[in-house]
Amino acid sequence: MKIKVIQLGAVVLSLILCGDIYHFLTFNPAESIKENVQIARGTPVSSLANNLEEKNYISNSFYWKILAVITNKSSQIQAGEYHFTSNNNPISILNMLVEGKTVLSSITFLEGWTFDRAYKALKDKEEIRQTIPASEEFLFSHNGNLRHPEGWCYPDTYKFSRGATDRELLDLCHQSMVKALNNAWDNRTIFDAYKNKYEALIMASIVEKETYKKDEKPLVAGVLIRRLAENMKLQADPTVIYGLGKKFKGNITKKHLKQDTIYNTYLHKGLPPTPISMPGIESINAALNPVITDALYFVSKGDGTHYFSNTYIEHKQAVKKFQLKR
Repeated sequence: MKIKVIQLGAVVLSLILCGDIYHFLTFNPAESIKENVQIARGTPVSSLANNLEEKNYISNSFYWKILAVITNKSSQIQAGEYHFTSNNNPISILNMLVEGKTVLSSITFLEGWTFDRAYKALKDKEEIRQTIPASEEFLFSHNGNLRHPEGWCYPDTYKFSRGATDRELLDLCHQSMVKALNNAWDNRTIFDAYKNKYEALIMASIVEKETYKKDEKPLVAGVLIRRLAENMKLQADPTVIYGLGKKFKGNITKKHLKQDTIYNTYLHKGLPPTPISMPGIESINAALNPVITDALYFVSKGDGTHYFSNTYIEHKQAVKKFQLKR
């Protein structure tokens, strides 16, 4: 009789456990639960399980911890911010954590931005972990010889998980620029305009600031390359503006053109010492695949397009028509 009672108790316990486990495995978070889960690096699986149960994402932290251990996934859980819905169950939650399906934020760097502008955008993102001291001269981590970062970030939208560092994102945009520049260099149609890729990057950064019109970029690059070949000064307003820095208030004057900085291409021949902006792929391709014509000058027409001239006399007439009258 005693044995039968024990056997009956075992059966009842098994049924309870099976029911418990079934409830655990089929439990879905409440639809009203919208709070994300933030997992720090090195969080113990037991603490994580407790956190998930407290937030009502799972029904039993003990079972979930056992599930993580017996599936050999407890050490594979990735840090980050996660969002679970009512469609998730304990197994899918564990798989998401192992696969690192985190909530992604994004940051966009625009064509023509300076490095300072991009760096400020990084600093303004609350989701990004700030690790670079304000006093530190920035160096890309895998290129310690690169002491001037201007132009070396590729303008694009980058997705990242909460907790990504400023240095990681800057390295990512730098690697993207290196890749884009290398590909464009390998497929260039001109071979004697630049000594190296860096000079092409400098030219692309000027083209980026001179025009946003895709079809005009190769023409602008062609004019600037011709001027270099003719040993003429580039006389590019954007380089002057860059050299002025914060002193420039939005309206370029003759006084600005006479102010001596290393970026003033009205006073100094050749390319400026560094890029002046973050060029996009269209400007990079234009610098390496220019349209060379007889034009040596161009002037803004005031509508976003430019008038290209072959001679200085024609250029002066164009300036009078499109600039002075305005």
